[in-house]
Amino acid sequence: MNKAPPSTFRQAIEEGFILDVLKRYMTYTMASKLAEQQRSLDKERERTYPVFPWVQWPPDSLDIERKAMVIIEHFRHHVARLLSGQAKAVLITPSSQAAVRYQQAFQHYTATQQYQDIQTLHDYHQVIIGTHKFQGDFPQSTLCALYVDKKLAGTDCVQTLSRLNRPYPGKRTPFILDFVNPPEQILNAFRPDYPDAELTTVSNPEGIYQLQAQLDEARIYTWQDVESFAAAFFDPKQALDRLHYHCQPAVDRFRERYREVTKITQAAQQAEWKATATGDRIRRENARHDFQQAGEAKETLDQFKKNLTSFICCYEFISQIVDYGDQELEKLNIYARYLHPLLEEKQWDETIDDLSAGEFEHYRLNKICEQEFKTAQQETQNKPRNAEKTGCQVEKEFLIARLNPLLAGERLSGQDRLNYLHTIKDKLLENPAIAAQLENQPQDQDPLLLNDFSQAVQQAVMESLKNHHEIAAQLLHNEVVAKEFSRFLLDLLLLKHE
Repeated sequence: MNKAPPSTFRQAIEEGFILDVLKRYMTYTMASKLAEQQRSLDKERERTYPVFPWVQWPPDSLDIERKAMVIIEHFRHHVARLLSGQAKAVLITPSSQAAVRYQQAFQHYTATQQYQDIQTLHDYHQVIIGTHKFQGDFPQSTLCALYVDKKLAGTDCVQTLSRLNRPYPGKRTPFILDFVNPPEQILNAFRPDYPDAELTTVSNPEGIYQLQAQLDEARIYTWQDVESFAAAFFDPKQALDRLHYHCQPAVDRFRERYREVTKITQAAQQAEWKATATGDRIRRENARHDFQQAGEAKETLDQFKKNLTSFICCYEFISQIVDYGDQELEKLNIYARYLHPLLEEKQWDETIDDLSAGEFEHYRLNKICEQEFKTAQQETQNKPRNAEKTGCQVEKEFLIARLNPLLAGERLSGQDRLNYLHTIKDKLLENPAIAAQLENQPQDQDPLLLNDFSQAVQQAVMESLKNHHEIAAQLLHNEVVAKEFSRFLLDLLLLKHE
């Protein structure tokens, strides 16, 4: 049974109909201030974290050429590898003339840096240059970032930013980087329809370290828990239940403390009632003291969950500016993202539900590819081809690991299974109804829709089988066709290795 359409922005976000486009909104001025603060912190401590190159210019020195550099570098580091490389971004400019200048600046910068994995063409490419007239002419479900160089207000602002809110498998909260609008103006535009709209604000990068210290001091997890989880997380061959295994000790500690606090609270309440009934003042005061201490202990546990959420939000925001790499904060972030839902009381004796697991698998793949990109970048400066190849190799291993237990056969290699997966995927996308359904599918998958999709898969398998039989018959029984096909394959292989 389909859900009723949501009546408010908040309800639509909570029920998964749309994404919260304000959650990762930032202005370039905000980013520049945080970057400068981080550089100051680095001078005061032995451990340093570099600032990403896209935030090296002061806000008042930005011209179109420098903004183009900012956009390309932000896209490469934070967007390009999302959705298995299908993620798109769009720049909104004030005029078609400005769009032309940006296009020229993009082409010049990418050519200078030899960035062959970035294209800045209109339509179906990774970065789309768009004027107001052009804003609706791209596949919005894969749009993961918006760069704003145009004054926005009122309905125009809401409509422009909301083009990022369509869910897509593996799509997280989208990025918005604004060069010209003050944050208050964006909030004022949303508040008539979204009264409780908020923007993530991080006034000082030191706050992330304070949150980390508070989480460590709660002693719900050990650092060995975090290290073990991170090692399994970044290993594509490790199944999701292995990640759950490494979170279980922290879940057990939290659960036992919470249950103990609940018992003490209930016992203290009963003791106070009895003491009040018998007029025993000392026992009543002792019971009240126990009740107060149990309440404080419960608040500490509740605060731990809140701090996990705050840490994740703060890290996801500031890690666009500061490159934490695979060090402590990055490890704690991925651990916290998986641990947090397990601390809900309904999850204490269960694993993460199927929908959350699927979303986390996508998040995990994106993070693995991101780590591989950084590693390749350190080994080979300014060679995006190598970085792209490494990311694709990780994705390949990840998919094969999921396919192996599904498709049995001693003579089948992992590559055989992967090739067949892509064959059926391509056959499905030939179906206009399926393509349209995927484009508009809400994030919360309906079981009936899944059954329909399974039937479409069965049909694609049968059609593929029939077609492959027809093709194989020609290649095996027609010598002329076989030779021409072989020649075509050889030309293709030689072209690929030029």
